Amino acid sequence: MNITFSSTWLRLDERMFLHEVDAFRDYIFKSEKSIKEIQTEFEKFWEKEVADNPDGADDLHFHYEEEINKTFKLIPHIAFSSLYISISSLYESSIKKACQSLSHLPLDLKWKDMAGNSDFEKVRAFLSKVVLVDLNPLNQPWAKVMSYYKLRNRMVHHGSKIEVNDNKKIEDNSLSALFTQYNSSLSLEGWGDFLVTDSQILFDYLEVIKEFITGLYKILQERSELLNKTKNDITL
Repeated sequence: MNITFSSTWLRLDERMFLHEVDAFRDYIFKSEKSIKEIQTEFEKFWEKEVADNPDGADDLHFHYEEEINKTFKLIPHIAFSSLYISISSLYESSIKKACQSLSHLPLDLKWKDMAGNSDFEKVRAFLSKVVLVDLNPLNQPWAKVMSYYKLRNRMVHHGSKIEVNDNKKIEDNSLSALFTQYNSSLSLEGWGDFLVTDSQILFDYLEVIKEFITGLYKILQERSELLNKTKNDITL
């Protein structure tokens, strides 16, 4: 087996991943700009309405309550939560692609042969038990990504709703930490409904995914070269 061949696949996949991260960043910036333009336009309209009706601000607020909610809460949430889910999909596809990139290595099992209750279980089992990769250096970034990913599951499987206690406190500690960290990005509404209201959490989510995936490719590169060298030495 040619060492360069397998290493090249890994490098190409990593470059494609970084290219996608850049594309996400650009799209988030453009989405945020469009949302701000919509909000600015409404604010100008609102200022004119108030100026024309100086004694009826409360009535105006009641009359435009749904429009205000749509402009400053629902539109950002629709855009940013959709992007959040898409970023999660980037994470899912990237870790699976990294495993698939090792198909040319002399392994007892291939990625396609792995079984498990979830893709994440399969990834950890494949890398640690088949490829014999030491994942300990990645434990911290893995845990960080999965805490963000847990929020994705609340969006996809629970309609952007989380469990709260009788005092409206979030019961899950890792989710509670996210809401504390991103009190400008995440808005808890009523009994557990939440909205994503700005883009900061998206940029940070991308960064923790980038930290994990680039760290994974570095380890896989080293492991790939070692496995190929061992096989070449045996052949010689």
